[in-house]
Amino acid sequence: MIGVRRFAWALVVLAALGLAAEAAACPVCYGDSDEPMIKAGQQAAVFMVGVTYLLLTGGVAAFITLRRRTLRRGTAAAPVKPDAAGRTADPDAAESSASAEEGAS
Repeated sequence: MIGVRRFAWALVVLAALGLAAEAAACPVCYGDSDEPMIKAGQQAAVFMVGVTYLLLTGGVAAFITLRRRTLRRGTAAAPVKPDAAGRTADPDAAESSASAEEGAS
């Protein structure tokens, strides 16, 4: 059984060494790198990277624009500060409970 395993491994190693030359280089290395298909592939890769950065930049610009508009109008939400016990109270809930108490009296 051990002899069969050694033979199988030896066969795999020999096959790998024999096919190493074909696996070592891509088709571009064997062909002309100035072919139209190679240039088209390079341009397609540059285009896809450009579109990705364009979309990311547009998204960031949209968020910055919305943030600036919100700050300019003064409609930004005020930060909620914790009280002495460390609890954060909802200002809307406090106003609604105060108005409910006034209505009850």
